[in-house]
Amino acid sequence: MEIKKRIIKKLWQGRLISLRDYEIQEAINKNYTIQAIHKGESMMLTPTKLKDLDLTVGKLHKSMYDTKPYRLIDVRWNPSDRSNQS
Repeated sequence: MEIKKRIIKKLWQGRLISLRDYEIQEAINKNYTIQAIHKGESMMLTPTKLKDLDLTVGKLHKSMYDTKPYRLIDVRWNPSDRSNQS
């Protein structure tokens, strides 16, 4: 299965990551996993997990670079690479 990496620069309220609705929909349609990476930790979002998200919540944002509107979908940050932490 294909994996696309997505670098997350900051967490919303220290516990959520925000993905654009069209990124999520593309991952579902093309059946690939999104690997979210934040400060050396990563979280895998499989198409099965992504299908459970509601893509209709939130307000529409206008892209600065093209006219495609998008919604930000918040996902709880739950990294799987928490090795060597006390």
